[in-house]
Amino acid sequence: MRSYFLQKGYELYKDVEARVLRRFDKSYYRVWNPGFLDQSQWFSDEEIKALQGEGLKELIHHARRNTKYYKNLPKIGSHDDLDKIQHLTKKDIRENFDRLRARNVPGFEVTTSGTISRSTTVKDKRLKFDFGEQRFLRWYRSPLKKVCEIWGSIDIGVHPCQKWRNLYLPVEGLRNGKDAIHYLKLIKQFKPDLIKAYASPLRFLAHYALEEGIRPEVGVIQTGCEMLLPASKEETESAFQCDVYNFYGSREMGSMAQDCEMHGDLHINAERYIIEQVDDRLLFTDLLSYAMPLIRYENQDVGVLSDGKCPCGRGLPTLKALVGRSFDYLLTKNDTWINVINLIWPLDSREEFNWVESFQFEQVGKGEVTVLLNPWSESEKIPDLDGLVTLFYQRVSRRDLDISIRIVDSPVRSRSGKQITVITDFSPWDT
Repeated sequence: MRSYFLQKGYELYKDVEARVLRRFDKSYYRVWNPGFLDQSQWFSDEEIKALQGEGLKELIHHARRNTKYYKNLPKIGSHDDLDKIQHLTKKDIRENFDRLRARNVPGFEVTTSGTISRSTTVKDKRLKFDFGEQRFLRWYRSPLKKVCEIWGSIDIGVHPCQKWRNLYLPVEGLRNGKDAIHYLKLIKQFKPDLIKAYASPLRFLAHYALEEGIRPEVGVIQTGCEMLLPASKEETESAFQCDVYNFYGSREMGSMAQDCEMHGDLHINAERYIIEQVDDRLLFTDLLSYAMPLIRYENQDVGVLSDGKCPCGRGLPTLKALVGRSFDYLLTKNDTWINVINLIWPLDSREEFNWVESFQFEQVGKGEVTVLLNPWSESEKIPDLDGLVTLFYQRVSRRDLDISIRIVDSPVRSRSGKQITVITDFSPWDT
């Protein structure tokens, strides 16, 4: 018992010492106080920039003193000085992981599961609970007591299941119309206050809900990890008879932006993030990422910042469009559909693919898929491709897909600059 109190006393001492010595950002108050975030969303541009400027100076000071990577950072007086700092890419993180970690802040590792060049970062332990997301949730005007999550199995398990007030539906199980109808019936029976889902699987469900006349009772829907385009949003709202909110966040960064009840541009969680737009690419500075400072971090998303203000009256800056994420489906030989994340997620964490900057999938015919692999550089040593093909067949049957691999110099992009995940003329909504 004595050792327990000694340990707690020591932890309290170190916490006080850190605050006195200004080792930690004094503005962490805005993360732990939801009342502050309810007020700050109505701040003026000047008030928000002043808040960001304070956090930026603290972050730069901390990064310069406590990381090897940032020890030679230039002095930053305002947002206008940020361009003195070079971009931080996922390749930079991979090659300088230990040098980016702060020596005096405990954290936990987070691995992204996105479709484009995975990265592992370290998050401050104090950021496990995100009050920015809680603020967004309060915009829904829904009790949110029963939540249905339509995510990948890496998060919620490989089988549909209900645990108390949560219904978990893995997207890997959503392959065809029969699966969609099964999921819709589960949702209808559950009657969720909130559905949190990837946009593409959600649209897949909406299509069959309208086609089969299944009308689940849902309070509100939040899409994540990809944007629900206007036509898909209209179809989804019609199918589920509720409001749909676009949400933008990531594992390594947290909740970054969301639309409000006006359903226009996305409000940026500006108390924590400074977002820049450079040639349609988005750069993120996380003002509270002290365990591993992410300054001008390029996560390979493509977007457009807005110059206007939302009619809702909130002072938070807005993101006009986000066009850099997509999860799509592949058509198999037997006319079923496989979500491409079935093939992507396991590969993100395998050493055999550490040389790969990006994955893309080209559907050249029914059941015929070519995996386009873009290496980090021309000097990368590329392993035997036949061996890599066998890794894909650990996730999908040869009866479903014929898979080949091709090395490419650069990823295929759309006219808007978006990196396309699946290059195909097939669509599950055309059959």
